[in-house]
Amino acid sequence: MTNGETYYFIVTSTSGSWESVPSEVVSATPMATEVPSKVDNLSLRAGDTLINVSYTAAKNADSYNVYYKEEDDTTYKKANESPIEGTSYVLSGLTNDVTYDVYVTAENIIGEGPASNVYQATPFEDIIEDPGVPKTNMIDNSNIKTAKLVVANNVDTTQYDADEPFDISFVYDEDYETHWTARTWQWSGAVEFEFHEAYEMDYLVWVPRLDGNYSNSMGQHWQGNGSYKISIWEEGDDLNGSATYEITALPTRKTNDKGKSFYILPFEKSNVQKIQVTNNIYAGAPTQSSLSEIHFYEYDSLTDDIADLFTDTTFTDVKSTVTQSDIDALRDRLGDESSYFVNHTTLSHEISLAESLMNGDTDALGVVHDGVLSTRGFQPLGFTGKSGETSKGNSTSIIPALL
Repeated sequence: MTNGETYYFIVTSTSGSWESVPSEVVSATPMATEVPSKVDNLSLRAGDTLINVSYTAAKNADSYNVYYKEEDDTTYKKANESPIEGTSYVLSGLTNDVTYDVYVTAENIIGEGPASNVYQATPFEDIIEDPGVPKTNMIDNSNIKTAKLVVANNVDTTQYDADEPFDISFVYDEDYETHWTARTWQWSGAVEFEFHEAYEMDYLVWVPRLDGNYSNSMGQHWQGNGSYKISIWEEGDDLNGSATYEITALPTRKTNDKGKSFYILPFEKSNVQKIQVTNNIYAGAPTQSSLSEIHFYEYDSLTDDIADLFTDTTFTDVKSTVTQSDIDALRDRLGDESSYFVNHTTLSHEISLAESLMNGDTDALGVVHDGVLSTRGFQPLGFTGKSGETSKGNSTSIIPALL
């Protein structure tokens, strides 16, 4: 039973199939016999003049208290005037750029439990600006021919001034302060774009609202993941018909040093004429879906240029013309901080494999015995040693494996 919750009881007697009239209703309320346990998993997330405090429920707790002080002070203050019944609290009215110490206690009818561990956070001015999205190969927004919400009235009109109502151009006007905010998660949050001309792409970037908690309300979460869905019409497709390619997956979240997040949404390389995108909030998220800017990127040839180092698609030998300068140039492109590559780890392995083979080190190749793959070091493409080689009397085959 749960302490503090009242339970009601009746009693009847029975004999075979006969049952007596119920007794009068009586009630009882279980009560804790000791103070609550220590509060665990305290988490602090700073914002503009505030700190979001969260923690896990403590055993025997009826309510919670939050205590705080400036780092250089000696005395803690109690933040809440009345008991906190949930497992989160917004500590507001703080000074930006000042570090605060925070701890939490649990309380019940017996008394107040021990303090949690002390954690620190520093509020900061909430400046809405580019959160650090990739810049290389970004497609200019002038190439967007049309844009629309699939459900046109899924807009929270309370988030806009009467003299400047929502306009779909807000999501591609290069201004991170303008935005689309959904009215409800129950309606489709799909946004659709058509381009003047088709572009080869393999990912896009979705930037939610960057104020409040909006940017942290999507993607993977312990309460239930928020996935994205992309539908694509390629050049030459019937743009009024069904999409020829669709994907549903979890986005890759990128968070800057101010705690602002944007999301990478990869998809199969496609010659995109029209695209429909949905990026869902996770279950129980504190905000609705939102979008301040969407960015599209032209496919980078780096994947093809790395493959061109090799003599064929088995990736077991490099061309005789490959030089260290070629390798270094490709590695520099891969490491460019203004770029993003969907298969970054694989491409890095492929460059290192090409470098090893160029230097005569064939140990970088794995081998397969009786259908079982064995590798030395990395095995970027799932390919084995050169065809015809033997090890312990077994012939080696070239076996491509999908990534």
